[in-house]
Amino acid sequence: MLLDSRQKLIALDISGGIQRLESPTGGDADDPWTNPSWSSLLIAMPWLIGSIALMWGAIANHDVATREKTTIGAITAHEPANHNTYVYTFAIEDKAYAGRQIPDRRELAVGQQVRVYYDPRDPAKNSLIDFDEVALGNLGPAAFAFWSSVAVIVFIIVQRRKNQRRVSGRND
Repeated sequence: MLLDSRQKLIALDISGGIQRLESPTGGDADDPWTNPSWSSLLIAMPWLIGSIALMWGAIANHDVATREKTTIGAITAHEPANHNTYVYTFAIEDKAYAGRQIPDRRELAVGQQVRVYYDPRDPAKNSLIDFDEVALGNLGPAAFAFWSSVAVIVFIIVQRRKNQRRVSGRND
């Protein structure tokens, strides 16, 4: 048997393989599941940032929904290779605008007339779906990403506390 610098016991068996035995403290302090480092919190950061971005977008879309107007537009092109996107045009005060949308549950066709929702402050911000529905569509993924981040953060904190108690000899 060999004792390495981290107080782990390593046994060599007859076949030449190495077998790791538990340390005298009752666990392996180097195991990332038992003792995750604080840098492991970086795993949660993209999820947390993504959830904030999705919530920010939902708030912005809800803000637009409070003042949105509708008009009639027409589907002008279908791009199946671009995520089945449809291109549509509409006019506000004799100025032409265009938009792109991946269809929701509706079947669309080139030449079809459609209701277009737009922001009267900036008609370039437009959609074939009501902006409140767009905002609600962002909230599900935002909530999932946020609570997943919280779960990872709580897991890391709980595991570190358990390991600190084990190392210090307290088993609460």
